[in-house]
Amino acid sequence: MWRAIWLFVKIGIAVAVAIWLAERPGLVVVDWQGWHVETSVGFVTLGVFLLAVVTALTYNSWRTIRMVPRRVIDARRGQRRANGYRALTLGMVAVAAGDIEEARRQAKKADSLLDDRPLTQLLTAQSAQLGGDEAAAQRYFTAMLEQPETEFLGLRGLITQALKSGDKTRALELVERANSLRPGTPWVLDTLIELRSGAGDWRSAQLALEEGLRRKAVPAAAGERWLAALLMERARESADDAETEAALQQARRAHELDPGLTPAAVMLARAQAAKGNARRARKVLEDSWAVAPHPDLAAAYLEISGVDDSLKRVGVLEKLAARNRGAFEARLAMAEALLDAALWGEARKRLQALVAEEPSARLFSLMARLEEGDGKPDAVRGWLDKAAGTGAGAGWICGDCGARSPRWSAVCGHCGSLGETGWRVPPRADTPPGPALAVLPAHAEAAAAPETEATGRGVTVALAPDKGSP
Repeated sequence: MWRAIWLFVKIGIAVAVAIWLAERPGLVVVDWQGWHVETSVGFVTLGVFLLAVVTALTYNSWRTIRMVPRRVIDARRGQRRANGYRALTLGMVAVAAGDIEEARRQAKKADSLLDDRPLTQLLTAQSAQLGGDEAAAQRYFTAMLEQPETEFLGLRGLITQALKSGDKTRALELVERANSLRPGTPWVLDTLIELRSGAGDWRSAQLALEEGLRRKAVPAAAGERWLAALLMERARESADDAETEAALQQARRAHELDPGLTPAAVMLARAQAAKGNARRARKVLEDSWAVAPHPDLAAAYLEISGVDDSLKRVGVLEKLAARNRGAFEARLAMAEALLDAALWGEARKRLQALVAEEPSARLFSLMARLEEGDGKPDAVRGWLDKAAGTGAGAGWICGDCGARSPRWSAVCGHCGSLGETGWRVPPRADTPPGPALAVLPAHAEAAAAPETEATGRGVTVALAPDKGSP
């Protein structure tokens, strides 16, 4: 609409000028080099106008002709760029599909067509990786470190290579550098936490985890569980260094973050009891028991109670078991207490119910102990034979890989997962190789190897290496 209005305005101006000239006739006389020209003002004006039009048309034609080579060049460059990005896209698709030859071909084509070095270097490096040429991939990733815009991409590629080759020291150096470039990147923080905790640098891992929680790069629920695990490891270190107060504070915070973390609850309760706060110590153990019953909680509860009489210990343990009465470990703890008190009939009833629910070497060994105490030596051997051919039952099992550990640790010794080791029944399927567990009855403890470790009242668990292990 505005263009039409502007056209009418220009026509109006032209008509007004023509009328103005027509109303004011005049004569133009030119004497030049023997030439004498006389004409009207209107004719001169028309001639000047036509000359201007011809000049403008001539200039535009010359400019159009002059720009033809540049436009041809620009068109070819545009087509070249389009072909290059198409090759880059097809190369990325080939990498995702695992097509090595196609990825290499498209990477070479993209590199020859594009001047965008970051993307072509990345595709070339990934193509080399896909083809198993790690040395070439490392060269490309290393070259990417020289440019600020590609440094982070190069670091990611080198980190992946280092982790794949098992060079965690190199990987940690690269991740630290990546974190300094882009703090708060989720995958960087996750890898940093994993590597620092895997190296036993609990404090640095804690700082990285807290940064991840603050930036919301780590899920809150999992992050708190991981943080509790790291704090528990720090509490152990502090206790080993005789830093009692620091260990107490770290264990307390770990217990607050994860009440079901047995080692933290036991350490905190014993520290409270050592200070004369037996009531608080029992409260800590009761709260932890309500979330995740464990034999160590029962042992610490009896220890803090200070009761030596086996019958009275049944009553003490009954108070703890009541906080989570239906749990398997609660019923097992009561059965063991009855066994310690030589209440064979009640102990037999409870153990038989537990064996029917979850047969394991741990329970079969307790049944053997029951038969031995109840004066039935002929039945002992049968239960011991069953124990020898049955899984050990509940233990410190990694929730990620299913590997069993002889003791709790913040990091799984098999897969390196942080905060996933818990007291649970192993999966029915075979678990990854780990230390084998042999369950010995009470009367065989004296013959156990030096590396045996007591894990309950009346039952000893011996660590034996896997067959074929060095």
